[in-house]
Amino acid sequence: MGMRHSRTKSIENEKNLVESTVEVASPTPNRKKNVMSSILAIRRLSTASNTHVFTKPVISDRDKKILLESFGTLRESITKLGILTFLCLFETHPEMIQFFGNLRDLPPDMIKESKELRQHALRVMGFIEKCIARISSPEKLDAIIRQLGRHHVRYGAPPAFLQLVGPQFINAIRLHLETRWSPETEDAWLNLFSYIAYGMKQAMLTATDVQTPTPDLL
Repeated sequence: MGMRHSRTKSIENEKNLVESTVEVASPTPNRKKNVMSSILAIRRLSTASNTHVFTKPVISDRDKKILLESFGTLRESITKLGILTFLCLFETHPEMIQFFGNLRDLPPDMIKESKELRQHALRVMGFIEKCIARISSPEKLDAIIRQLGRHHVRYGAPPAFLQLVGPQFINAIRLHLETRWSPETEDAWLNLFSYIAYGMKQAMLTATDVQTPTPDLL
């Protein structure tokens, strides 16, 4: 009974996330088709985020080329995509908002237009941009990923948080790129977020100079 309830809840979360994302990022006549294809994509992305637990993911040269090209297309809309990512996160996982200090005290109907959400989205998207800029320099890429992982430890962020953001961001950009999206593009972004999640988790697990954590990511 418990497993059936959990599965039903998971499907409801997927549907809520997808409908919110499609409505904002891709309000086209093919909305129903987009919802169904997005649900399949999120299931794959969510499953894959748990794949690399003990082995470091690999970003191939082909992945790097695709990431650089697709991010160039996304750059002008990156703030919007960042905001959309977190709005969908809070809708499907409302418990996560407790880790965002300047957002958790706001009324739900004020979060979408708040400067706090915009600022956090800008910081996160800025981090993604830094990763893309260092995609061909593994040592530099690993360094900024570890730094962010340690930062999240100091603020009490649960490791599960890392597995929630990636799939939602990838789904948002998938809808944004529309016909320019391909299985290869999906694989490249999935590999990047798997790489980031792995590096951050390693930093979080090995951090020793951590103060008493407080639930605040902003």
